[in-house]
Amino acid sequence: MALAFLYSKDIEIVNGVCDKTARQYIKDINIHFDLPARNFVSLKSYCDYFRADERHVSAMIESGYRGGKSP
Repeated sequence: MALAFLYSKDIEIVNGVCDKTARQYIKDINIHFDLPARNFVSLKSYCDYFRADERHVSAMIESGYRGGKSP
């Protein structure tokens, strides 16, 4: 699965945070990059903001949805 956008559930999996915190991260990323207010962020924006590797983040999300990590 090729990821393009991350929603709060994805960020919950990667960061191990609750929904409220995940939604705040989305808001912070959109503000940081001067993007329109949305309930998602691009994988690139997320990785640039957290200085994370896109392949690593994608793999964490995919394993989280397959039951590798409980949200």
